[in-house]
Amino acid sequence: MLPMVAELSPDDMAALAPDLPATMCAAYDETVVEDRELVSTRGEGVRSAAALGLDIDRYRPVLAGGALEAGVAHFQSWWRRSMADAAESPRK
Repeated sequence: MLPMVAELSPDDMAALAPDLPATMCAAYDETVVEDRELVSTRGEGVRSAAALGLDIDRYRPVLAGGALEAGVAHFQSWWRRSMADAAESPRK
């Protein structure tokens, strides 16, 4: 089950950039799905290692270093692609 999230944005944001609130929500939704998959895969790997008698540390989030930087780079890449696609598609 995915977490419930209230997606709020200021009224002037929608007026200044009509597609931005929906794009931000889509980016969050994409991240939630990817994070869920990563956690699930990590959990399966730890259980498999334990079944083989290997001692694997439980997951501890590290909010610095390479993992965070890779996530930021992934988001920035996604954002650039989304903005390029939006610029190329005709407005409704």
